[in-house]
Amino acid sequence: MKKTLLITGGIGLLCLLLIARLFFRQNNDMTDEREWFAKALRYEFSARVDSVRMFNEHTGRLWCLLTSGDPQTHREDSLKPFFKQHDMLYLIFHRSADTVIFIIPNGNLVAKGDSVRVSSQKNTIQFFREGKPVATDQLSNTLTGFGRPFFIKKRK
Repeated sequence: MKKTLLITGGIGLLCLLLIARLFFRQNNDMTDEREWFAKALRYEFSARVDSVRMFNEHTGRLWCLLTSGDPQTHREDSLKPFFKQHDMLYLIFHRSADTVIFIIPNGNLVAKGDSVRVSSQKNTIQFFREGKPVATDQLSNTLTGFGRPFFIKKRK
């Protein structure tokens, strides 16, 4: 009886460890893919925040006027077929002429008139108020989108 319980407990522990490994591996793969996407976008631009609309306590949608650089938003769409872990990722929600709209997780720190600097090369998005840094985050962390669980394969 004790031997059966020990074997069953050992098998259960092994299964639990394997499941935990699957979740950690999935998370690492998703993080790697986000960093690859941020780097592949090759965004290098600056903008001035025109308005902020908060979705919740932290996340906000920013309307910004471009001051330098030209974000080529078609790159976001051209990279999507190469996703292995995500179904969708994007930074710029909408672009028209000299205006870009994007969603950021630390929108509560940003106000109208702040400057934004986006750099794919450095994987950073920085916010400045009167020339002083207000917030800095990794560009790969500010991407919006969703992935698929490890047990669902991508359909072609």
